[in-house]
Amino acid sequence: MSNTNLIIGGGIAGLSWAFYHPDNLVITDKVGGQFSAPFQLGPKYLHHTPDTVKFLTDLGVIDNYKKKTIKIGFYYDHILHPYSSNENRLAYFQKTRGESSEPYRSSMSEGNNSFEAFSIGVDDLVSILEEKVRDRIIVDKVIGVDTNNRLVFGGEPYATHAFENLVVTIPRPVFYKMAGHIPFAEKFKSHPTTFVLVRPMALEKTSMSETMGYDYIYCSDTDVPFHRLTNLPDTTMVLEFKGDNVPEQPGEISRFVMNIGQLVHVQEDLKWPEFIKFFGRYAEWDHSIKTNQLLRRIYETEQS
Repeated sequence: MSNTNLIIGGGIAGLSWAFYHPDNLVITDKVGGQFSAPFQLGPKYLHHTPDTVKFLTDLGVIDNYKKKTIKIGFYYDHILHPYSSNENRLAYFQKTRGESSEPYRSSMSEGNNSFEAFSIGVDDLVSILEEKVRDRIIVDKVIGVDTNNRLVFGGEPYATHAFENLVVTIPRPVFYKMAGHIPFAEKFKSHPTTFVLVRPMALEKTSMSETMGYDYIYCSDTDVPFHRLTNLPDTTMVLEFKGDNVPEQPGEISRFVMNIGQLVHVQEDLKWPEFIKFFGRYAEWDHSIKTNQLLRRIYETEQS
């Protein structure tokens, strides 16, 4: 393949970048990234902002989706509250990341109890993006990267993809290992997250039984094993647990383990050439990044 602009990763970050950069090709073995799980993993919403309005307009689907209010609850001191507190915020981050972890910006840390979002589901958004860039997706599993000679090595025998510029949207430590920087990759820490899909009756006999007024709830009480609950449109719930050794839960339907789940802040000193760009929450190792923020940065690259 001749030199070109490549994107590693087929999640929303990679597909969105490809949509707005028609001279870029996507290399992925799993379109959708983490959104290719068997059920929705926690609260995944497209915030209603000028950037996302432009996004859905450019995709040609703006008239198909309405604006809705997402309501957030906070469970602490064994009571479900409509607002958080600074003490609760710190307790939540200690529960999910440990006392030394740096809190990232989120609805929990910002104290929000609601926001406006589009009614589009993440699966639909991935499908729309995939259709728009389908002819520029290379189905291959990346196993190595040579940044000196600008080569990406695929999983198929002798599959080599040359690049002029590279946009990385997969988790940063995974890319570091592919590029041979093992000591730097090991500096990046994260906690696995287990998502468990349950029936509503799983909480009927607990103090968290009245959850239906909220789209999702943060839970900082340590005697409750999960740290976040999401109500899905089909009346099922998703419970999120820190770690990958979670016992079977009452009313459990299915589960999914994300090995790179809760990110832990890290200082790194490895410098990369300007033809390599890290783009997205996991590539930049910043859990606070939202889709509308990524879109704004894409628009800025179009204007520059």
